Amino acid sequence: TGRVSRERPNASILALSDDETVARNLQLCWGVHAVVVEELDSFAKMNELAETVVTREHLAEAGDTIVVVGGFPIGASVNTVRIGKAR
Repeated sequence: TGRVSRERPNASILALSDDETVARNLQLCWGVHAVVVEELDSFAKMNELAETVVTREHLAEAGDTIVVVGGFPIGASVNTVRIGKAR
């Protein structure tokens, strides 16, 4: 998330974390909107949450294209990218 933030993209950056301290630290990055969520135990669950939370937080509208990046297994360095739709 920090690397993406440094590029100052025009798009919103949503960060999901099950750790409140991590979420607070991410809020300090430029353009990042961090949300604390229940424990993330799979990349599929993270994708599903991202697709719904992005609209709930008014960062996208239903049907908008979103890019989900994450580490798999959960907690690893970023090594997975998925393009999806906001719900």
